[in-house]
Amino acid sequence: MKKLLFILLIVMFTTQIKAQGTMPPVDMGGSIYVYNDQFPYGDLLCTITKRNDDKHFEVSVEGGYMAKYDDIIIIDSVLYTTKGRKYVFTALNDRAFAELPRLVSVIIPNSVTSIGTHAFYNCNSLKKIIISDSITSISDYMLCGCVALDSLTIPKSVVNIGKCAFYNCFDLKKITVYSKYASFGKNSFGNCPEELVVHGYA
Repeated sequence: MKKLLFILLIVMFTTQIKAQGTMPPVDMGGSIYVYNDQFPYGDLLCTITKRNDDKHFEVSVEGGYMAKYDDIIIIDSVLYTTKGRKYVFTALNDRAFAELPRLVSVIIPNSVTSIGTHAFYNCNSLKKIIISDSITSISDYMLCGCVALDSLTIPKSVVNIGKCAFYNCFDLKKITVYSKYASFGKNSFGNCPEELVVHGYA
């Protein structure tokens, strides 16, 4: 019964709030319904990963079943405030937004410190992604198969670029890497164009 109620709540939230455009922190004024440490935020499914105390929670995010219809995803650092409790977005799960055919742009806030493998795998319309300077690693296969991505800036905070991170990014022409200490995994740029230029790495 509780599980059914949770599913109904997800449907209700997804019809009211779209994960498209800026979504300010939501003050619920009461309680949010958390089931098995999960709760809905617009089209997204959030999982509580850490309880710093009884009023501060860290959450990871993955695409909900409606996110596949959205063109732009912007997620704010603070998802919810309710009864003095704060739910802060800190991580993207493995395959969080994998294979979303209409996704063209993503902005990741500074509160995020971890992005899972295959996070944007085969998002074949993705043209723009802004990576925050709190990220230290581009995970394995993170943008593999993003065939529309033509340029990318990797902030100074990133010291590791995983294997096949940009594999099969057929249109990728320019990457700017601000960290001179960044290491590159096997086939990081496999099957990318021959004219791909990596700037700033020395």
